Amino acid sequence: MVSARLATWKIHNAFHVQVLKPYRDPNAIFTGCQPPSPPPVLVHDEPEYEVEFVIAHRPPFSCAYSPPLSLSSIVHPTMARGLSPLLLVLLITATASWRMSPLLGAEAKRLSKAYYKDSCPYLETIVREIVIDEVRKDPTTPAPLLRLHFHDCFVQGCDGSVLLKSTPGNKAEMDAPPNLSLNGFNVIDRIKTAVEAKCPGVVSCADITALAARDGVHLAGGPYISTQLGRRDSRTSKAALAVQFLPGHQMDVNALLKNFAAINLTLVDLVTLSGGHTIGESHCDTVAHRIAPNRDPTIARSMRKYLEGHCKAPRVDGTIPVVLDIKSAKRFDNQYFKNLQRKFGLLSSDQVLAIDSRTKELVNQFAADKKGFFRNFRRSMVRMGSFGVLTGRNGEIRRTCSVVN
Repeated sequence: MVSARLATWKIHNAFHVQVLKPYRDPNAIFTGCQPPSPPPVLVHDEPEYEVEFVIAHRPPFSCAYSPPLSLSSIVHPTMARGLSPLLLVLLITATASWRMSPLLGAEAKRLSKAYYKDSCPYLETIVREIVIDEVRKDPTTPAPLLRLHFHDCFVQGCDGSVLLKSTPGNKAEMDAPPNLSLNGFNVIDRIKTAVEAKCPGVVSCADITALAARDGVHLAGGPYISTQLGRRDSRTSKAALAVQFLPGHQMDVNALLKNFAAINLTLVDLVTLSGGHTIGESHCDTVAHRIAPNRDPTIARSMRKYLEGHCKAPRVDGTIPVVLDIKSAKRFDNQYFKNLQRKFGLLSSDQVLAIDSRTKELVNQFAADKKGFFRNFRRSMVRMGSFGVLTGRNGEIRRTCSVVN
């Protein structure tokens, strides 16, 4: 006998699964079709509405149904109480645009969580086991993997172009100044080798990079991201594009918004994805302009003294590492936002988020609500990961991630 049990019910909480029926929205405009998902339910006073691991058995959805937007499905109730009307409008608008965005058009519709279910069923197990092993050897591994995915998606879209090596006559993204400190290529190559042994010519390097970033974030204590798959690899990579489109460490909010808008990301995405700096490190050359003799007033005195000691001449160069989050550099949490509140942001492009009136309130909300930050991070990562993807016959499936076929 197969039965189900509802933990939140106290009486008659066990019943046979045959009595379960698909959820149907009574307010649905269309009849005879299944809505994408029910609205959130409260579990221990927290709205829950995601099933993160049972993803391969959901029937395909082809109905043109769109449930009405509600505030409770966008903003956590405890988060909403402290928000200004303006920021609430921004959050609702951002979520609405996420649902209707061209990012989720022809290309993104070809992405699927279960894309490799039949062609490479053990893909995610292979990726996760290797990432676990790498993290066991070096606990700082998640940050480089996340940064690789970021830098890949911001230039040409998420197409694995950041993994290509330069060739005679072409300087690739990998060798552009903003990418010279990238790491994690060895982990991607190790995963690719293992995947090719099981599923030759099937899985793209772009998808491997996205999965490795997802597992790295999760292993560091962050949210589990329902990563869409089905990307193909680019055949081109240009260093000049990396210089043009990657956000810089001295940018103000206006410049950052321009960079994010270039890949159809919003102000909310900007603040949310900047929270990825809760893990990882930068280098002393990125903070030289904030310490003696300049003495940036937007940095806390104790933080400036620490940096002046750590990065004093002749150590002010691109070889001396300094952690982005001095409180919990290896843990994916919301400490980054708390640091910004105290003027402990390492990069000036981070600290401006707590100063500019357009972003300050969201920084404060994420500092107070880690679950709210995690929910938004999941959404923004999926949104970023859907930009500029190559699908169908576009691009290729590289046999080796660093060179085209």
